[in-house]
Amino acid sequence: MKKPESLSQECIAACATPWGMGALAIIRVSGAEALEKLSALFKPRRPAGTETGGSLTAVPGHTLKFGVIFDPESGEEIDEVLVGIYHAPKSYTGENSAEIICHGSPAIVRSLLDLLGKAGFRSAGPGEFTLRAFLNGKMDLTQAEAVNEIVRARTDRARSVALHRLAGSPANSTLNTILNTIGSVFCSMIRPVGPAEQIWNIHYPSGGVVPKLNKNCLAAQARQFFLRASAIFPQLSASYSTREKNLNLTVNQYALVEKLRVIK
Repeated sequence: MKKPESLSQECIAACATPWGMGALAIIRVSGAEALEKLSALFKPRRPAGTETGGSLTAVPGHTLKFGVIFDPESGEEIDEVLVGIYHAPKSYTGENSAEIICHGSPAIVRSLLDLLGKAGFRSAGPGEFTLRAFLNGKMDLTQAEAVNEIVRARTDRARSVALHRLAGSPANSTLNTILNTIGSVFCSMIRPVGPAEQIWNIHYPSGGVVPKLNKNCLAAQARQFFLRASAIFPQLSASYSTREKNLNLTVNQYALVEKLRVIK
């Protein structure tokens, strides 16, 4: 999926913690020029060295930098902060990003957001950080949905299920494999239905020929499905006799399938 041009150019900012008074608050920023713009507002208390100075672009990724956020117009210091630095693509959104850990006063948070707005950041929309992570290939759609689910989880069970989806757990992969297997097998079974003795074919413009589905073909496809599904999902392989019983039940209902035939 191609990322919209507007998203690829804009820098965004938002408070990641609930609004209200607390010990700490976290403000997240992201965008191609996020670190450059944030550097204009940040002054380190103890510079690591002359080679880095106050610029956050030269700070290694996954590093915390201690300093203050100040108003460049008045020079007033707003708050002492820790800034977590993340360089693209090794960040949540896949873009240059930072997390500003400040004191949790609503007045401080509001002042910092106002400063970020003046520096060229716009307020992020609901879920926009996760949207950018999805568009940048940092997570798939299932994981993006899991982010919302884990944030809203009210029970341990809901939290556990959402966390497994977010992590892309083996169980998730197994489920996807099962669904893909079912889809591929049954898609191959979508053919006109008729008696075994009839020999009807469908000729497509490309010249390909799809043989007519009959009782023997249905039985073979069903056996293939049970064997492949059992290899993926052990619970289905309790006994071969059980599978054969289910298979026979499916084949015995073939007459009903013929009655429902709609493709001539």
